[in-house]
Amino acid sequence: MAEPAPNNAAYQEILARLEAIKVERTQAPLATIDPTANVLEALRLATNRQDDLRKAAVRRLDDMRKQEAYFNRKLAAKETARIDAVNLAERTRIDAVIADIRNSVVIASKEAAATAGTLATQVATTAEALRSRSETRGQSNFNLSQWITVGGSGVLVAVELHRSGVI
Repeated sequence: MAEPAPNNAAYQEILARLEAIKVERTQAPLATIDPTANVLEALRLATNRQDDLRKAAVRRLDDMRKQEAYFNRKLAAKETARIDAVNLAERTRIDAVIADIRNSVVIASKEAAATAGTLATQVATTAEALRSRSETRGQSNFNLSQWITVGGSGVLVAVELHRSGVI
């Protein structure tokens, strides 16, 4: 960019302002006061507020831990009661099943004893009937054999008589 002509009024004004800034920079700065009282008070209040917030957070966490412990104890007690109730119900159910099995065994034993008695009676009756039948048959067989013997003897006598010419 080409430099503007030095006689230009705007250019001259800019140069004058730059000169004023240079002079301001070279003058000694105003004495600075290390933090003023109101800044120190604001800092103290902010620090106190942060401390209060931290203490409140710690109290809140402590309260939450206490509540959590309280409800965990209540929950554990309720869970224990529930488990005890389930165990009692299961124990009662198993006892009922065992009692039913015992009753079934007693009934089956009584029925087996009654069946055994009935069978013993039937066996004795059947044995007696068979023995008497055997005796009757034996007697019948003896009678039959006597008839055969007598009849056979009669036939032999008749045959002998016929051969000898008596008949």
